[in-house]
Amino acid sequence: MEDIELESIGKLKPHPQIPDEWLISQPIGVPFFGDKEFKFILDVDLETDEMFLSEADETIENFLRLNEDVKTSLSNYIYQNYQAVQNYYQYEPSAIPTLELSNENDIWNYVYPFEIYVSRRHRRDKDIYVKVDCGCEWEEEHGLQLVFRKGLKLTRVSDIDGHLTEADAYNKADEDDELLSKF
Repeated sequence: MEDIELESIGKLKPHPQIPDEWLISQPIGVPFFGDKEFKFILDVDLETDEMFLSEADETIENFLRLNEDVKTSLSNYIYQNYQAVQNYYQYEPSAIPTLELSNENDIWNYVYPFEIYVSRRHRRDKDIYVKVDCGCEWEEEHGLQLVFRKGLKLTRVSDIDGHLTEADAYNKADEDDELLSKF
């Protein structure tokens, strides 16, 4: 695979570990995370998906328009994930730490994004999604993933399982997927 350039994130090179399927960018400042820099990893088969690069470019541009104000508006979803993990371990209270939270927005102090993937959903809508893999203090083993359909709107908060939607993860209809159905 040859080097490719997108308007949104510049030059992409074949990923050193999976050069036939993934492209990787140089570090790019991401406003959603206070301009912290991340490499974008694009999961693509250019031989069979001719529209991927143009759609991915638009999706990444959308995602890069999201800022910390948008992040703050999504705090409740991240907090709900924390509470769900707490409830799961209710009979093992030492399994997860109790976080110092004065409000739901403080949950972000315990979230550590480390990779951003851009890929096409291979069923139903077949849109391009941005998936952000994060470490978090309440789920050290499985982490936290945030998924944005077309880079515009949060459509999944879960542990890192690779699925882009709850519908795909649990084999249910898109309209039964709470966040996805609001898109």
